[in-house]
Amino acid sequence: MRLRETSYRTRPLVFYTLSAIAADITNADAVVIGESGQGALGPATLPFADEWWFRSAHPAFVKRWADFLGLILERPVRFEQPQLWKTKGSSTTLSATGPERKPGERAVAIGAIATMVEFSRLADSPEGRSAVDREARLIDSGNLEVVRAKLVGLVHRHRTEWEGFVNSLPNRSWVREVVGRL
Repeated sequence: MRLRETSYRTRPLVFYTLSAIAADITNADAVVIGESGQGALGPATLPFADEWWFRSAHPAFVKRWADFLGLILERPVRFEQPQLWKTKGSSTTLSATGPERKPGERAVAIGAIATMVEFSRLADSPEGRSAVDREARLIDSGNLEVVRAKLVGLVHRHRTEWEGFVNSLPNRSWVREVVGRL
């Protein structure tokens, strides 16, 4: 029987490892991780439902994995995260969406909407500010205030973009309905 890992949690490890090997073979300067700040830091600051914190694109994890891969490859591995301090709206172009094709897509979308809402509210509560402080320390404890300011700035820019997006939807949009219940 062929066993395969069915969660999304090992995919970044495979991607980063294969990318590092390819960078080594081709003598590339770096591997670029294109995840935005919300995608890299959101799952670490706000675990969804009953999941554990997820830090696959978190800069502290990426640095540790680069150090580990550098030992194996006997050559420094450099990962760059040029979108880290950008929101999804400022780092990507939104594509047009089509009709649902799978029954589970709505549940996935609702989970993503909940994450977007929670990330936009992150700096509004003591628990959220505590999460910001925790992640800032993990990213760079030597520059705590600078990293904290960047992370709070990211959260505020995300909130502005998220609220703009939601407000641009028709009043009877199912997305607005979900956001209204959160």
